[in-house]
Formats: sequence, C-alpha cells, structure tokens
Amino acid sequence: MFLQGTFLILLSFLSTLNCLWCAKNVGNTKAIVRLNGTAKHKFPDADFPFANTQAPKGGKLRLATQGTFDSLNRFSIHGTTPDEVLILQYDMLMFRAPDEPFTLYPLLAESAHIAPDSSSITFKINPKAKFADGSAVQAKDVKASMEHLRDKGKPRYKMSFGPVERIDMIDDLTIKVHFSKKDDGTYDPERPLVVAYCIVLPKKDLEKTDIGAQSNQPIQGTGPYKIKSFEHGHFIEMERRDDYWAKDYLKGFFNFDSIRLDYFKTSQAQFQGFQAGAYDIFFETNPQNWKRGFDFPAAKDGRVVKFEAEHTRGVLSRYFIVNMRRPIFQDIRLRKAISLAFDADTVNRRVYEGDMKIPQSTFANTIYAHKGKAEGSELEILTKYKNRIGDRFHDITNSAYVTPQTKSPSDHRAYIKQAAILLDGAGYKVKNGVRCAKDGKPLEFSLMVKDEKLEKIALSYAQNLKLLGIQLFILRVDTVQYENRILESDFDIIIHAIYNGMSPGVEQTYYYGAKFANIKGSSNYIGLSDEILEDLAYDVATAATPETHIAACHAMDRYLMHLYCFIPIMYDNKYREARWVGALETPDYDPEMGRNVMAFGWSGSADKQLVNGNTDVQIKAENGFFQNSFNKIYAVIF
Repeated sequence: MFLQGTFLILLSFLSTLNCLWCAKNVGNTKAIVRLNGTAKHKFPDADFPFANTQAPKGGKLRLATQGTFDSLNRFSIHGTTPDEVLILQYDMLMFRAPDEPFTLYPLLAESAHIAPDSSSITFKINPKAKFADGSAVQAKDVKASMEHLRDKGKPRYKMSFGPVERIDMIDDLTIKVHFSKKDDGTYDPERPLVVAYCIVLPKKDLEKTDIGAQSNQPIQGTGPYKIKSFEHGHFIEMERRDDYWAKDYLKGFFNFDSIRLDYFKTSQAQFQGFQAGAYDIFFETNPQNWKRGFDFPAAKDGRVVKFEAEHTRGVLSRYFIVNMRRPIFQDIRLRKAISLAFDADTVNRRVYEGDMKIPQSTFANTIYAHKGKAEGSELEILTKYKNRIGDRFHDITNSAYVTPQTKSPSDHRAYIKQAAILLDGAGYKVKNGVRCAKDGKPLEFSLMVKDEKLEKIALSYAQNLKLLGIQLFILRVDTVQYENRILESDFDIIIHAIYNGMSPGVEQTYYYGAKFANIKGSSNYIGLSDEILEDLAYDVATAATPETHIAACHAMDRYLMHLYCFIPIMYDNKYREARWVGALETPDYDPEMGRNVMAFGWSGSADKQLVNGNTDVQIKAENGFFQNSFNKIYAVIF
C-alpha cells in the first residue's frame, strides 16, 4: 500500500532511524543524542514550537486509504497491516523531531551514554514510562524487545540488532547494550543510535506471543493510542489513552480522542467517499483530479476547502523496478535498453499535463541527489571502488544519470535506436518483428499493477517496448495478491514508490544490502546483490560529518542509478489536501516539515460527523456503493 500525505510525514517522524553524526561529547550522559553541533530544540526543558500546546483534546479524526489489511502484528513479515495507525501504539527509547533529522530526543529513555569508541550505549529509562496495562517499563523489557525483534521479527530488525553482542541490565531502569566489532576491528558509530530508536514491548507478552506470526492480537505498547475496534479490510479505529504516561511530556501532540482509518478498494471509491462526507480530509496525489475533480456541491459552496503548497522535503517517487533475481535482467545492456525505451516526458505531458517531475535520482527533491560530474569527496569515494567497477567507472563519474529528454516523437525515436543497438549487442535480435533471444525465444516479461490510476503509465510503457519488438504483459492484481507476490519476489517488473527522507542512513543498507537480496520480506525488493552498492550504502550509514554524508549519498545514488534497475516515472513535490470545514484544525503549514495531521492536528468541531449536513449518506458508484454511519463505512465492490 502506497502511503501519502500525512501518513508519509508521520512515518518520517516515527519510523526507521537514519544517519546521525557522532557527537564530540558522546561520552557524557545527556538527554539529547546528536553527532554534530547543537540541538535545535531545548526539549524536554521546553516544548516544541511546531506543536500547539493549547490545542484542545477531544473529537474524532476520520481518514481513508486504498487497499486492505489482514493482520495487526506490524512486526511480522506475514500479513498486511494498517501501519499508518498501528504505529501510534508504540513509543521508542528516543525520537526524532520532524524539523530536525539529525537529533534524537528523550522519550522512554530519559538519557543515553555512548562509549567514546561507540562500543556501547547505556540507557536510563524514564521511571514514569508505562505500558498500556499500567505496568512499568523496565530494562528487562528493552532487552527482550531487542532480542525478540532480532530473532523473530522482520528482516530489518535483524539488521538493526544483529550487531548487538550482549545486553547488560544494570538495574531495573538502566540497560547497557554492547556491540560487536566490524571486520576492520572498529565499532560502527551509528549502531548506538540505531538501537536508540528501538520500540519497547513488554517482556511478559513477548514470552507468550510469537512476534513473527500473523495475528489479530497486537502486542501492547507504551504509545498514546490503543486499538478500539477493527474489521479486516474495512476499517480500524484507535482511541487515545487517557492514562498515556507522556501526555504531559509531549504537549500539543496526539490531540484527537479517536482516529479512524477506512479502507477503500479503489482510488475512485475513496474519493467518492470523501465527497459523501465519509471522512474528514483527503490527500490528493493526482494533479488532474485536483484541477477538475472538485466540482461536487460541498466543494462549490465552501463546505470543503482545498490547500496546496510546495515542500522541500523528500518526496514519494515512482519507478519501474526490475526483479534482479530473474536471469533475464542480469545483463546491464538489456536493463539500459528498456530504461531508454520509456518516454516519461510524453507520459507526463499526456497523462499529467506536465504537472509532474521526472526523478533523476532515488533522492529526488533533496540535497542528496547526485548531479553533473562526480567531483571532490564524491569522486574520492567512488575512486575507492574504481578497480571493482571496471570499464564503467569513466561513464559513471563523468556524467549524471539522465532520463530520456523528449519534446517530440522524433526525440523518442532516437532513444529507441540507441536501445535497439544495445539489445542487438546483447544478442537479442528482431525476427519477424519480434525481439528474440539467442535460443529463439521471444523477449517478453510482465508488469504487475495493483492501482488502476497507474494503468495508463503501464500501457504507455508497453507501447514503448513494442517499438523494440518486446512484449510487455500488464498483469492487474488486487492488493492481497500484489502484497503476497511481492513477499515471495514473484514478479518481473513492478511500479515501486520510494520515499527517502531528509536523513539517509542505515536503512539504505536494508534496501540494497546483498545479504538481504533473497531474504523473504526484506526491504531489498529489487533483489540487488551488488557488493559495491552495499559498500556504498554502508559509506552513507557511517559518514562522520555532514559533508562526507552528502558526498556518500551522491556516490551511492550515482552508482545505483547507473545500474539501470530503476526506470524513473514521476514525482510531485506539492502537498495537496481537501478537508471538510470545521472537521479539524492544524498548525500553519511549514514547507520543511509538511503537515502531520495525526500527530499535531486537533478537532475543530464536537459534531464534525454532521459537517456535511447528512448523517446517513448513501451514494451510488460505478463499482459499488458506500454506506456511511457514525460507526461503519466501507466500500462494497461487486
């Protein structure tokens, strides 16, 4: 399920810890862990300025998304979970402010002590920290959480906690985590900070629960919300805990009494649900629908208002990605050829009226995207791998990755000719209009799609490849089939969305680490098993200064894009929302932070369910109907 709008911002705020530089005074016990310079905020001694500390508590936030879910255990590779709201059940030892990616602030851990050589980190647990059942958070819970997540959780947890050599419980509220050495005999400077982002679960529950199994019984956490009710594939509702231990600590955070997330089968059904008043706020990613879709009565008479603004954060970029586990994609000449064949500029003009941008990087819209020739520190990093890169080193370092630039059909024909030459050289010749391998078999593969909004793009790509004599089959599947086939790596090509935030770090090794290429459920969807790329990702994770970190990101990004496993499609750096007037309020929009409705919004009306003037909405749709009441709303697809 692709996340959008406030969900992406929330995950950026609450999700995987990224790169943080090592502080000069890491040996001192302190409440804030930062690797370079000083922290922007004075929390916990002062409140965060981006949160409205006077925001009233209460009300209900109603959200919607497309897809389904069949499990409530977000730590397992099995099943599809509503992570957008499940994450609200859990706190971390330390957390990151949305406007400051390179600082950690105290939460469950009130202080942290990092050894000067990064061989260990010691946490002092906040004595006020409590689980949802009222029991105190203790060192034994932290230890059990790291061990169970590492041994039974998703593959990324093994990567995070695998280098933990041992864990010492000093007392009930103090725990010391020791790390194993790297191959070069030193300690990873980022590892202490990775474990600082650990979600803490109760030891007593972990001992009687298989955290690696699909389950409808989520493990309790320490977070501000708990599950109130749910119906698989239809909705999940979270309710705010009055006894949340940090409610007076995080002032202005988590203001809604309840947050409900409804699921729709299609994007069309989701938008029609918004028009009917089924939920409060809609996050639009389609510029054309934004321009022409809001012609329904509530939008015309002002009961629904729109807001649009550019932002300077990381973006959700879409790419075709090839499954590198398939032998057919092992030849870089073939990958480059099918990359040259896709005419993203024409798709942007015809499908999106030129409103989208074409990513030239996996770090689009950020300072981490490589450009031009490799120079300075970036070139120094790549030069370390010159002998291993081989003949391609000159091409990679002397020019940035650039997608085909087309303003007319003749421009595209020039790229098709280049692609045909590459395919001929790789042994794929045209016979009777069909591109064939040396054994005479036609060159063909499939593109798996789950979102009907992307089918026009898929069909356009199929037409592009047909010019080369390649047959691309469009395989339309539902969300459950799609997620299951992704889990099993059973695909040729998919349209994949990448969100890289403002602090790339250790998660890059999860995405591109060779050791994760064939692990079920890993984040290495593409199946890349390139040791140079893995080493470059590790350079990103272990960079010692902001300058070397940017250079390392540029180097990794440049090398990755020149592997031609990613075929860029589009991204949009605009935030668009439409909301029912009176349903909710939010702080002013900040282009550097975006807008996090769930974390920082508050209720605008005690009876906002009535804001559309209709308490029992039922509307006809092409593929079904909606029935809206206070307690239940879902799409029924015939």
